[in-house]
Amino acid sequence: MPDWSPGAPDRVVYESTESGVWQVHCWDVASGARRQVTDHPVGVVAGSVTPDGADVLWWQDETGDESGQWYVAPFAGGDVRPLLDGIPQGWNEGFAQAPGVVAASVSDRGGFAVYVAVDGGPAKELFRSADWLRVSGPDDAGYNRGGLSADGSFLCLQHCEGGDMLHPALRVVDPRTSAVVADLRDDGKSLATAAWSPVAGDGRLAVIHERSGEEATAIWEPATGSWTDLPIGLPGLVVAYDWWPDASALLLANLVEGRHRLYRYELATGELTPIEHPDGQISAARVRPDGAVWLH
Repeated sequence: MPDWSPGAPDRVVYESTESGVWQVHCWDVASGARRQVTDHPVGVVAGSVTPDGADVLWWQDETGDESGQWYVAPFAGGDVRPLLDGIPQGWNEGFAQAPGVVAASVSDRGGFAVYVAVDGGPAKELFRSADWLRVSGPDDAGYNRGGLSADGSFLCLQHCEGGDMLHPALRVVDPRTSAVVADLRDDGKSLATAAWSPVAGDGRLAVIHERSGEEATAIWEPATGSWTDLPIGLPGLVVAYDWWPDASALLLANLVEGRHRLYRYELATGELTPIEHPDGQISAARVRPDGAVWLH
């Protein structure tokens, strides 16, 4: 799925096998120019772009065991360098960005750790655990909207403290101080994040939960504890993929009998509007600044 930073939507990054091996590519939507960014024999399957669109990022696995580190190069082309100082090589457990803040989680044989770099400085270890711990957000490559809030005030972590590997919980922290803002746990049920509101200062987070027995979407505001179930009224699984840029609506995917249907859900009124698209399974979808929906 081609993806972009909400702050620089015309700077698109995607993964492709057009060279014969998975590599990261970039695409300037305004000019139409495209280029292959990586050329690694093992292949590169996880790429992203910085919040301002100036640089392309990717996770590079040197030997094929999936262990590696993040690299960065200018979007227009130039020297490649490691993205973060102070992070050991390991296995990628999630990555998120916001203006002035980068968060990365890496695991090794010693456990799981979350690192944060602020204002271009070296990364510092924020948390470490023997239990599974990661920067929250969708597992697919691209710009993670479920980890850091739009202004970088909050960082959401997904974890399995207590040993229940099948049912992760959520913890929201201040990425600059490590102070815990809120914890959310549903014993015996899983929790995941889809996306923070794209509006700076808006602390709402679209959460995927299983309280009704199947995956469903709710809006959680960690700073206040507010929880809003969405009375959608559709059968099957309903998960959020994205917000509209003004945070007035959510892009929802409804899975029934092996096929997805996309909808725009108005948060103020509950109105549900189908999005026209071909029938089939949808692995990812995003909302462009003009309201158009791109899907894969």
